[in-house]
Amino acid sequence: PNDVVQERDDLIGRQDRLKTIATILTSPAILGDVIQRHGLKTTPADLNDQLSVKEMTSQVLRVSYKDQDPRRATEVVNAVVDRFTSYYGELRSREARKQLSLLQKERGEAEGALQEAGSRLEQFKRRGNISSLPDQMKESLTRSGQLEQERNTAEARFREVSAQLATVQTQLATTPATREIKESGTQTALLDKLRLDVSELKTSLTKELAIHTEEHPSVQRIQEQLKEAEGRLKAESGQMLTTTRVVANPDREALQTQLRGLRNERDGLQARLGTLDSRLATFEARNNSYSGKDVELALLTQRYQLAEQRLTAVMGRLGQIQNVAELLTSGSPIAVVDRAGGSNPPYDLSQGRTVKLTALAFILSLAFCVALTIALEMADRRVKSVEDVQDLMQLPVVSVVPKLAGRGNAGKLCLTTENDPAGHLAESYHFLANHVLRQTWTRESSVLMGVTGRPGQGATTALSNLAVALARAGRQVVLVEADLRRPFLHEAFSVGHKPGLTDVLKAQTDVTAALAPTRVDNLRLLAGGSTVQDPWSLLWSPRMGEVVEQLRSVADYVIFNVPSATVFADALCVAPHVDGAILVMKTSELPTGAEQQVRSWLEDVNVPVMGVVLNGMPTRDMESYDFHRNYTARRADQGTPVLATPSLPSLREAA
Repeated sequence: PNDVVQERDDLIGRQDRLKTIATILTSPAILGDVIQRHGLKTTPADLNDQLSVKEMTSQVLRVSYKDQDPRRATEVVNAVVDRFTSYYGELRSREARKQLSLLQKERGEAEGALQEAGSRLEQFKRRGNISSLPDQMKESLTRSGQLEQERNTAEARFREVSAQLATVQTQLATTPATREIKESGTQTALLDKLRLDVSELKTSLTKELAIHTEEHPSVQRIQEQLKEAEGRLKAESGQMLTTTRVVANPDREALQTQLRGLRNERDGLQARLGTLDSRLATFEARNNSYSGKDVELALLTQRYQLAEQRLTAVMGRLGQIQNVAELLTSGSPIAVVDRAGGSNPPYDLSQGRTVKLTALAFILSLAFCVALTIALEMADRRVKSVEDVQDLMQLPVVSVVPKLAGRGNAGKLCLTTENDPAGHLAESYHFLANHVLRQTWTRESSVLMGVTGRPGQGATTALSNLAVALARAGRQVVLVEADLRRPFLHEAFSVGHKPGLTDVLKAQTDVTAALAPTRVDNLRLLAGGSTVQDPWSLLWSPRMGEVVEQLRSVADYVIFNVPSATVFADALCVAPHVDGAILVMKTSELPTGAEQQVRSWLEDVNVPVMGVVLNGMPTRDMESYDFHRNYTARRADQGTPVLATPSLPSLREAA
């Protein structure tokens, strides 16, 4: 409920409620307004002397006014009561109107943010000629792959043709341009057939040698047949008188024909390769132009969706407050039961009738107040309890951190578990450490990260105290500052900010040299390091995976501190390298869907959310707070207890 309704409820519950109402009714503000409106020739003090407010019962007041003129007495007393009821109703509805005005202003801002986000998204699509970036990228990559495959096929054929061309050129160099033909005086059909067989065998041999080596069975078989045919031809020719005639060598002519064909095919393939290279270069340039656009498009789309969700939430809240405002203005918790007039003349007040009617009116007014309180409570959608978080996120709440009175030092808060290990605040982080130890008991080493749906949720404080608690429990812990845009851990632990993570990722130093010891035993800090202009690209570098594995080898737990996942994409760069995440939320904030979006992103890269840390819980809503305070007070004579470290094996021994 708002402050006005809470103030009214407290007023009703007080023993002197009627005395307070009587004081307001006879205040100068009420009486002065009545004097001004009705033109009375008196002062608020004099009017108050003639006005009497008496308590009839615990719920009924009687207002009377003494005057020599009965008519004027009736008018004055009715005017005072009317002005008071109006004033009291204005007090109740003022806060509702104020909240309604604020929500209307927020609606305008939300509509402007949605329009701006939509405009930026449309401008980005028009500037990049993007209708559907994933479809365009898929089509471009598919076509590029087809061209690459076609080029590989053409290149393989080009090498094959080049090898055949070299073989034919070698054979051509050893084949004479002419040959001698010995002709017998008398040609016989047998000699003609033998010569034809020899010529055909030589042609077949040339073709086989262009494809296979001399060791191939087909080549050897043809060579044997050729040798046998030449022997028979020689024997047959020796039996006849022959004459020699020089003619063009048909074998060389066949080789030259084959050489021309191979050269033509090679030149065609070479031209084809040039064309394919040019087209591949075009598609590669197009694919390179998509680099980074997918991330920017996703970010712009996300901002548009968040703006849309914000507007929807504001509109829903605005409708609820409008309904509440109508309820506030439609009635009043104080009812005028009996007015001065004909039925209630100044000289005759029917007390019994008035008491009954007043009691009935008060009961109806009380019922209206209860209904109004319930309506205001239902309209409040803020996250205020563990049950609200578990219903919203469908995740267990593993730690509830109380809200501190005032504003504590941020650096000291990060070391609460070290400075005051027996305090109730430190105990909240011990519950978180218990949950982490149970969930990772069988692992040799675990890499964790803390995530938030919006800035200012207290993730850095929670992760720092988790790291301290695990270190005090005997685990080797490395706390990594991956919030490279606004690093803070080096200040909290009073160590230098470099060398750090950025220097390690740029290979300017190794991991061991960059790890800085802290005042907490077993806890080392990898600070942010040197300032960089583009943390996102650095965290996505291949070197990041190597660094995480090196950290695994030297610690039982590696804990990454990252900025808000919905504001900067750095958290999503770290997510693929971790084993689990801890979601940190703050009470009394209106849910916008940001936390569900963060959980969805983590599930996309198979990172489980181990639980939720609920920050800023009012101590009045924590039963354990009073119990812990009283329990510690009873044991004050025994000194301050320290964190109990169970005699458990290390993670490596347990594995």
